[in-house]
Amino acid sequence: MEVRDSTVARTAIAPSVRERLWGKSAGRCVLCARSVIDDTTFWHDINVGEVAHNVGASEGANSPRGDSELTAKERSDEENLLLLCHDCHQRIDSRFHRADYSVDFLRTKKAEHELRVREVTEDRRRRCRGGHQRAGGHDPARLTARGEAHSQIGAASEG
Repeated sequence: MEVRDSTVARTAIAPSVRERLWGKSAGRCVLCARSVIDDTTFWHDINVGEVAHNVGASEGANSPRGDSELTAKERSDEENLLLLCHDCHQRIDSRFHRADYSVDFLRTKKAEHELRVREVTEDRRRRCRGGHQRAGGHDPARLTARGEAHSQIGAASEG
């Protein structure tokens, strides 16, 4: 496995940016959708997601996708970052696979993944009356109506 030089100067990624990436990605790798939360490979649960740069963290030929006009600060902005599992992060930054993972490809994959997460979570909210649910995730009015319907069906089949 290729070992990258990680001594390049980088701009720190703000904790709020990291939190937004985790939230928008639903704790899943943007490329393979593998969960990166609570991996038990290490005797205890840990988060194994990695924040990766779309445009490389630094400029130059040794930085994956580093040829860009973005400043160091812009390279650490949310728009240039994505949540990946370790395997996908290693693959996109490997010199053997860099041509397969362009800036545009990664940007598109990130947008598609975040849209899918939004659609799934918003669909769930729409199914709930007014976007709210009781603890346990059940709408009592809907359950009551369903229970009454089942009672009527049961009574009709008995008679």
